Amino acid sequence: MEIEKQLACKYGINKDEIHKIYKAYWFCIRNYIDNLPIKTINEEDFNSINTSINIPLIGKLGIGYDRFKALRNKYNIDKKNGKNN
Repeated sequence: MEIEKQLACKYGINKDEIHKIYKAYWFCIRNYIDNLPIKTINEEDFNSINTSINIPLIGKLGIGYDRFKALRNKYNIDKKNGKNN
């Protein structure tokens, strides 16, 4: 990626190290999301947990219960139909 090349030059770090840092950042976010206790959750419990992540210079990523429910239903339908999305 071009941005990795620019950061490597700016900070004097190897491009591969920049890529590892980038991947580690998103791995932590993915890990946080994967560990949210949302397998079988009702609206009240969903609203009591923090489902937002603030990413500096980008903003807050979050999801409301209605959107979560719609995505979970779509996931279950896709899983039932054998789709791996």
